[in-house]
Amino acid sequence: MIAPTTRDEARELFASKLSYEQITMNDIRALEGFLAIEYARHERDGHHMDMRPSYRKKYQPQINPAEDGKGIKSAFLRVSGFYFQGREAISFNEDGFIGIAGWADDTNVQPFLRAFHKWVCEWMIGVVYR
Repeated sequence: MIAPTTRDEARELFASKLSYEQITMNDIRALEGFLAIEYARHERDGHHMDMRPSYRKKYQPQINPAEDGKGIKSAFLRVSGFYFQGREAISFNEDGFIGIAGWADDTNVQPFLRAFHKWVCEWMIGVVYR
């Protein structure tokens, strides 16, 4: 499967394969790992933003389990760089909207899209459809 190149393609991929009910706290932590790898790849490829997961208390991952115990209600992962702190990386909003680096241009959103694609296809589908 080819990685999405737009945010809408990534959202469509998720909607065609998954729902919030299938996501656990551990899955969100795995997504953070996929993001960290893609941030490093982006830097290695010459896009000098020095992006990394945000771990300061104010910006640490926020994962809210669903009230019925099935999956998540919402989750928010943030990213920091050499000139910014705590920007949206991936957000699973309570209304079902998935935000993907809304601040980033078409070049700088690519590591987020690659990480999201790998997370859905390698991690989630493998977990959900075994």
